[in-house]
Amino acid sequence: TVLAVGLFVLAAAVMVGCVICNRGAVVSPVLLIIAAGYLSIQPWLGLDLPEDHVGRYTGIGKWQVSGIVAVPPQGPSGRPYFIIQADQIGRGGPPVAVRGKIRISASGELSLQRGDRVMVTGRLNGVRNFCNPGGFDYERYMALQGVHARLYAPAGRIRIEASGGTGWRNRLDEIRNRMGDQMHAVLAEFAPATVQL
Repeated sequence: TVLAVGLFVLAAAVMVGCVICNRGAVVSPVLLIIAAGYLSIQPWLGLDLPEDHVGRYTGIGKWQVSGIVAVPPQGPSGRPYFIIQADQIGRGGPPVAVRGKIRISASGELSLQRGDRVMVTGRLNGVRNFCNPGGFDYERYMALQGVHARLYAPAGRIRIEASGGTGWRNRLDEIRNRMGDQMHAVLAEFAPATVQL
């Protein structure tokens, strides 16, 4: 990060000098854009999570987490996943205020919508890669979405505390779900393709 800040300042200074001297600049704008892009994604990578971030509670057992559904359930039937913006966490005692997103994988059928307030009980884990050399960087992918924790829970341990209402995002989710159901229904009428050797 220090190197990126230094590169950004240096490139900006060179560009200002080129403007003052009325000279063309090719390399410094490119370096400025690269440094600015790198610095702009740092808050999402979670290299230094704040003290009250939910990512600091991972790997130490089961928790009861409360939050708002930020991304509604998606994925295969019976195995959906969704993302909540957590705001409280606790176990046994008074809940503690937290922040940060959690990806929740569930088993069973769920009926949640964006904006619902839920309480979930389960083991909180960090987001980790699969350690395949040259493989997909899942940890970085989730970090760019602001997700630094994950949790698995059966549908029975996911409780809706308050409904999220009907906003324009909920309407878009309903349209998307209806279109998805219609596409599945149409595609189900066709026999799966067979490969002939």
